[in-house]
Amino acid sequence: MYIVENSFIDKEDNDHLYRKDQLYPYTNKEISEKRINELSTTKNNINKILIKECSINDLTENQIIEYAKIMNVDIKEILMQELTKLLDDKNNKELKKLKDKARKEKITFDENITLEELKKLIDNKDKK
Repeated sequence: MYIVENSFIDKEDNDHLYRKDQLYPYTNKEISEKRINELSTTKNNINKILIKECSINDLTENQIIEYAKIMNVDIKEILMQELTKLLDDKNNKELKKLKDKARKEKITFDENITLEELKKLIDNKDKK
């Protein structure tokens, strides 16, 4: 994976414009070692280093999104799965705490009760 150091028009890729800080290449395709050497050194037509090698840990948030698009990764789906897991974990912890509270207060409930149902049950008892 490479990051563009200096903007350039790639004459070997249909005059594609690469802007500074974009990823190279812009699609998931093989680039020859010769071409990489040309772009990553000053041994090219404009005598500038145009790209530098990087790892995924070097990428900014926007570059990670760009990389996901290049690799056809559905980042939204992955994030939704992770957020759902986090929310489920949080809700499970809260449900466990409320079940413990309800037991201490001698409130009877079905073990399959939802978090919202248990909250209402405890609220109703607290109002009495």
